[in-house]
Amino acid sequence: MNADILIMDQGISSFSSKDEEIQYWKDLAVQFQSGLEEAREDTRQVERELEEFQENSHQLEKELETQLEQADKTIRELRTRNNRLQLDNDTLKDNYEQTKRQNNAQICELQATVSEYRNHEESLLKYIRELEQKNDDLERSHRAMMTSVTEFESKLNSAIERNALLESEQDEARAMVQRLKDEARDLRQEMKIRKCEVPDNDKCFERVRSPIDSNKLKVEMETQTAVPGSPLKSKLNLACRRTKSVTLSLNCMKSSPT
Repeated sequence: MNADILIMDQGISSFSSKDEEIQYWKDLAVQFQSGLEEAREDTRQVERELEEFQENSHQLEKELETQLEQADKTIRELRTRNNRLQLDNDTLKDNYEQTKRQNNAQICELQATVSEYRNHEESLLKYIRELEQKNDDLERSHRAMMTSVTEFESKLNSAIERNALLESEQDEARAMVQRLKDEARDLRQEMKIRKCEVPDNDKCFERVRSPIDSNKLKVEMETQTAVPGSPLKSKLNLACRRTKSVTLSLNCMKSSPT
């Protein structure tokens, strides 16, 4: 526009006639008219854009107000939540401090208990070593005792065998003594019978003497075959002495007057 004015100022001084000047001003008016139309069109475009902008601004303002209200509501909720979380945080801190103190006290107690257990473990290990030493001593004593028991069992078995042999000999001696007692009883009965028959005293003595001599011979043979130093030998010797006494009694009866 300023350039056109400058051209116009330059053209005013160079007009050669009025027609040329009129034509110039007409052209200039047409230019201004077209510029005015363009300006109006631009103005209308700007107004439309302004209206759209205002409408968009109102809509954006409403949206911003809605968002602001929502943000305020969210801020209030967040503040409430923050206060609640802060309260929970304070409570958790208090609980943490209390739990920490309790844990520290419990740790101290556990450390003291562990120390006691370690001392007790050392005492037990020492006691176990002493028991192992005593166990070794007992095992040695047990082995020595088992050796003594084995020797004692051997001696006991020998004594049992010897006792069984002596019991067998004792049974034989008892049977022999009982037989001698029976024979002596028979002899006494026969002597009583023979006393009543005085004339036949010599014959009676001969009959009595023969079984007594045979019994005496049998006893002497058994005495010789008995085990030396055994109780059977002493019992057989006693039986022999009794037989001799019976024989002496019969001899006295024979030598007495009829």
